[in-house]
Amino acid sequence: MIMEGITFGCSQGRLVIPFNGQLQCFPKDSWQKEFEICSECGLNFIELLAERKHNPLNPLWSDDGLDLISKGFKKNGLKSYSACLDYIIDNSIFKNNSRVVQNVEYVIRFINKINKIGINFLVLPLLEESDFSNYKFKTVKNTLLTILEECCKFEIQLVIESIAPSDKLLELLDSINHPNLGCVFDTGNRFEMGESNKEIYQLAKFIKHVHLKDKRENLNVQIGSGCVDFLEILKILNEINYKGSFCFETNRGKNPSNTMRHNVNFINFLIKQI
Repeated sequence: MIMEGITFGCSQGRLVIPFNGQLQCFPKDSWQKEFEICSECGLNFIELLAERKHNPLNPLWSDDGLDLISKGFKKNGLKSYSACLDYIIDNSIFKNNSRVVQNVEYVIRFINKINKIGINFLVLPLLEESDFSNYKFKTVKNTLLTILEECCKFEIQLVIESIAPSDKLLELLDSINHPNLGCVFDTGNRFEMGESNKEIYQLAKFIKHVHLKDKRENLNVQIGSGCVDFLEILKILNEINYKGSFCFETNRGKNPSNTMRHNVNFINFLIKQI
């Protein structure tokens, strides 16, 4: 069967109107309600989000909060699947200063938190301040090995999100070459880099997670209204025998839940065309 067992999720905060108007936003007053909406939209999981700036009120950082997350997942029939640590986007884990040690320790603490609720995938966005292409290869590799070692204690998969050229990303992944290490293929971000289809073949053995988004003129737009060729991407992912999940990291539109239903229906329709 084509893409048998594929599950869908979305980034936390994409099913409700953001309180601050930003695309990537933790839904501080409606995060529990979002679990219910997620289930109603036919999704299987929410990719939990830890923000760029530490937020002690995010339930991920307290035992009571983690308990509420687990209960919310169970109540709404959702999987405990993935979590994304945006904190490192603004706080480098590679710079040569004392602050970096604290930032790596922050990542370690996050791993221990998400393990308590059975998260399987840690998305590590190596972007902006943590863009690995700006640092010495040895420093990057050693730091990732430290983080990977902690992930392995709990059988958590570490998946790197990056907009670095695919050959550089492949070199890094190959140099570590560990079964618990892989990468995210982001349809929108990689499209902006060019030759996204070629990159799927190049990164095939390391792609463990897929972020679905559409782009037009550098804007994140509703799935199917931009320039990303989702049918071709799905065909290639099927060709390389991709077995992971799809996470919508998408524009909310005027009605986030209706937009998400459109997203799910659109991708399911394309899968049937393969």
